Amino acid sequence: MSMGKYIEIFKVNLKRSLMYRANFNMGLVGRIIEGLTLFYVWKSVYMAGSVKGYSFMTMVSYIILSMVIAPIFFPRHIFKIGDLVKTGKLSQYILKPYSFMGDIFAAELANKVVDGVILSIIVILNYAMMTDDTETYFFLSVASLVINFLCMFVFGMLVGNIVFYLTDTWPLKPLYNALIMLAGGGYFPLDLLPKGVYNVVRFSPFPLFSYVNIKNLQGNIGFDEIIFYINLSLFYLVLFLVLHQIIWNISLKRYEEVLS
Repeated sequence: MSMGKYIEIFKVNLKRSLMYRANFNMGLVGRIIEGLTLFYVWKSVYMAGSVKGYSFMTMVSYIILSMVIAPIFFPRHIFKIGDLVKTGKLSQYILKPYSFMGDIFAAELANKVVDGVILSIIVILNYAMMTDDTETYFFLSVASLVINFLCMFVFGMLVGNIVFYLTDTWPLKPLYNALIMLAGGGYFPLDLLPKGVYNVVRFSPFPLFSYVNIKNLQGNIGFDEIIFYINLSLFYLVLFLVLHQIIWNISLKRYEEVLS
């Protein structure tokens, strides 16, 4: 199948997402309020002194970048799959002569265009401010962001299989947000955790969706560390793909049996 069909799916979903500006504006307001809350919390903390080598401005930068990263690495497609299953429209998708995952991926990209543009500007500004080993570090930074995004997408597809067995998927949103904010480093840098806890959490997939990307954009991650996280992300990407395919085939068979 040519890329033409997926490009059309991307365009349709992009137009749809831009039409619903109210949703984007409300989401933006919510992120600003959350960011201001974190700002004043950390301001109070810093009144008592420094925090493990993080200056106040570095922490403010971390909070802002967390607000930028959050919507990009939130797997909205989990809930789209849930709607398709509940309404019975999934059958229409799986009968189409192209990849269901490709369809969902094109739609997911379209829904994140505005946030992606903001992220791209930040990446370009970081590139402009780099001095030593610019090309290599820039390539690794972009590669890390792209691989982590793909990992998040496949993780969402994997989790999306739950909709075949649950009547409601709404609890998944607060659960995912909690994992990202706490285990993923959305609220605070993970290296502020006790060393033992940090060494466990850093091997989970959740830092790949928040903490690693924020540190990456701040330029506060070394070559060895970024290569470690790229390899970790590739590992989880392959693992999630394999698990998704296995569970998807089982779930789809069950879905078809119920319909018949």
